[in-house]
Amino acid sequence: MARATVMAAPGPRIPRFPSSKFRAPTLMPGLVRRSRLLDRLDRGDQVRLALVVGPAGAGKTMLLADWLAAHPERPSAWLSCDAADADPARFVAAVIEAARHGFGQLSIGEDARELIRLDGEVSADAVAALADDLDAPAGGRVLVIDDFHLAGAASADTLRWLVEYHPPSLQLVVASRVDPPLRVHRMRAHQDLVELRDGDLAFSVDESRSLLAGFGVRLDEPDLALVHRRSEGWVAGLQMAALSIQGSPDHAGAANRVQLHRHTVADYFLEEVLSHQPPEVAEFMLATSVLDELSVPACTALCGQGSAKMLEFLHATHMFVAIVDDEARTYRYHQLIKEVLQTELHARDPARERRMHEAAAQYLIEAGQAGAAARHLLAAGERAAAFSLLNEGIVRDVLTNPTVGSALDLDEIRPDLFAGAPEFLLPLAAELLWRGAFERGSQAVALARQCQFDPARKPELAVRLALVNMLHCTFIGQFDEAIAYRERARPFEVTADGVSDWIVTLDTLAMYCHTYLGHCGQARQLADTLASAQVSAPLTEVLCPGVISQAAFIEGSLEEAGALAASTLNAARRLHFDRHYFAFHALRTTALLALERHDLAAAAEPVERALEIASGARPAFNHLAQLDRARIWAAGGNYDEALASLPAARLALKSDHSALLAEADELEARIRLSLGDQKGATGVIERLPPERRIVVSALIALAAGNPGQAAEALSSAPAEGATIRSDLELRLLRASIAISQSSPQAPALVRQALALAEQHGFAQTVVDTAPQLVEHVISEPHLYPRTKQLTALITAGLKARKRAAPAPRQGKLLEPLTTAEIRVLEKLSERLTYTEIASELYLSLNTVKTHLRHAYMKLGVTSRSSAVKRATSLGIL
Repeated sequence: MARATVMAAPGPRIPRFPSSKFRAPTLMPGLVRRSRLLDRLDRGDQVRLALVVGPAGAGKTMLLADWLAAHPERPSAWLSCDAADADPARFVAAVIEAARHGFGQLSIGEDARELIRLDGEVSADAVAALADDLDAPAGGRVLVIDDFHLAGAASADTLRWLVEYHPPSLQLVVASRVDPPLRVHRMRAHQDLVELRDGDLAFSVDESRSLLAGFGVRLDEPDLALVHRRSEGWVAGLQMAALSIQGSPDHAGAANRVQLHRHTVADYFLEEVLSHQPPEVAEFMLATSVLDELSVPACTALCGQGSAKMLEFLHATHMFVAIVDDEARTYRYHQLIKEVLQTELHARDPARERRMHEAAAQYLIEAGQAGAAARHLLAAGERAAAFSLLNEGIVRDVLTNPTVGSALDLDEIRPDLFAGAPEFLLPLAAELLWRGAFERGSQAVALARQCQFDPARKPELAVRLALVNMLHCTFIGQFDEAIAYRERARPFEVTADGVSDWIVTLDTLAMYCHTYLGHCGQARQLADTLASAQVSAPLTEVLCPGVISQAAFIEGSLEEAGALAASTLNAARRLHFDRHYFAFHALRTTALLALERHDLAAAAEPVERALEIASGARPAFNHLAQLDRARIWAAGGNYDEALASLPAARLALKSDHSALLAEADELEARIRLSLGDQKGATGVIERLPPERRIVVSALIALAAGNPGQAAEALSSAPAEGATIRSDLELRLLRASIAISQSSPQAPALVRQALALAEQHGFAQTVVDTAPQLVEHVISEPHLYPRTKQLTALITAGLKARKRAAPAPRQGKLLEPLTTAEIRVLEKLSERLTYTEIASELYLSLNTVKTHLRHAYMKLGVTSRSSAVKRATSLGIL
């Protein structure tokens, strides 16, 4: 057993791998050598990547193993991916271990490991260090990564970086059932890619002849052509055909019976493969098809003694069994064959199918795997026993180990089968909603609401009903209704048995709802209570601080929000929760803080990750992430695209009376204002709650040049002191009104607003809320002392002005400004010194002065402030 040496951060244990993970599979006797494909792989040493993509059973793995065997003189490393490699840290650990095993160089990956330890995550720098270690100036090396589809999207960045930092001496080969998310089109355009795909992998007639001959099957040309046509050259299909024909005394007649196509594999496998096996083999395969993994103890629990020898026989005879863990000797059926066997077992003997599920459940209960046991009990028709296990385990799993998969077959479960049975519907509804099956979860909630029971006599059902109702309302953004359900549960909590985890979850949801209702104090109090209870690390270190980071951001405590979001994401990486929905809120906070700094590139990445996490399983999350993306687009000047995205964001919410709809409405009003559509913006504000309607009405009035009307709108605004954010908005709007009215108090009001913005790190909010104030600061720089925060604000304001402004009207100048002169003027308006301008533009100080002298002359001005004013009036800045 090989031990990996790289982890993203200290964890409960070091990843361990079976040694078979780093060995190319042994070539089967009679393997068909596919020279045409081997030659193409040989050309992969001249390109960045060789990519082999094809369906299950297409022969990818054997092709690559044969290719390596054809070049024993070349140092090679092999990595067989599995589902655990979806953790980027584990995937990097596996690549390092494979390279050490294959190249015999134990120092590979040391620098990468240290960078991962320091960064707390797999970074581009760590992969670059690994790529350097994989380079071998003395000669070429080969690294094969097989079954990358099992590592999935989570490890895609690592692979992309490895391809991008491709060491010159390394030939990288990746095999997958689906295309990995790489920049394949760019590599194709640069002829930097070798590709083998489904059509390439299909066996030719000659190759089919050779494969059949390896099974002792020789056919005449017409019969061979028939088998090849019906199999479409699919290797797994040809193998099944060979097994069938091999066992028949009449090869030609058996060949004529081959009716193999991918969608007819089931019938063919049963009639031409399974039926030709000894009865004890067929019965064993049917019985054990109910298991996810075939271990000797599990199979013995179902089929008795002799299971170890039977498993070895199935593997040795290539009966569609693969090794899961070489050391533990656990296997699994090929997924397609497993489904065929399960269907056949049910058709042949439903009673035996039920007994097998019951035996599997008993084995799993004794092994401490209650969730998996519940699935088998459901399949056996033991609903009461199954849901008793679910009642005990589902909410606890969500709180303590939410990355564990569902015990249910979420794609197949039908809530209507449990109508009228709240003891079944309630845990089912919770499981479906938590695990992302939102539509069926909603159906289960609707059915549960129709159930009749006396809550005084069954208080545990009352608590569970309150939770699933609250969960559903939370997921569609109906937070007021969700809080009402929380209160309904309270009278029954004292007398209800076995619901302590459900009560904790009620408070967790209440924390989230209070945050988005603006009740941040109550949310913080609940978070403190949950943290002190120490229910689980994921809850107290990821979910709670992530949600409170949002509360802090909403209040305007940006420094606190940033610290909470950073600590949350660090904990999420350490606990391997960075792709889990518990990390969603911290990702939002991170994105919105970057947007506040006007760092749009930094804002986009966490938003895309949040969207990936939310998908359609949690409508409120999806809605919020789509709004964040629209905000980023709008801040970048893509107003039309941002506006066009809002209907989809509203539809994603799956509710027409959610409190979150007001966020979409306010964003629409602000975007329409940016587009000059004051009438459209006015039509939206009637849907806003009163306190937001005041702010947006003042914005519209100021945009229309009516400061008096703006002042009237603000006259009904609440007093300052509620939150930092609301205080800042009011100060910005009052200063903007004073500027528009040419009030002598304007500079003082501007300074007060800027002081508050600078104290808490606001920039984009100032640009969005007070464009008049930003213009004033740019045009009257002598009135306001230059600070780093003010410079950042001016820069953001200039970018916004440039996006919104019409084309420069240089025609009014006798001699237009050059591009270089405009660049220097832009920096001048940012309040930079001549020396700072020279440094930023990589010019000499004399060149800067020359450009400014020419610009002043063309503009007809003699000072910095007048130059900025003149250039602004002409639309140049």
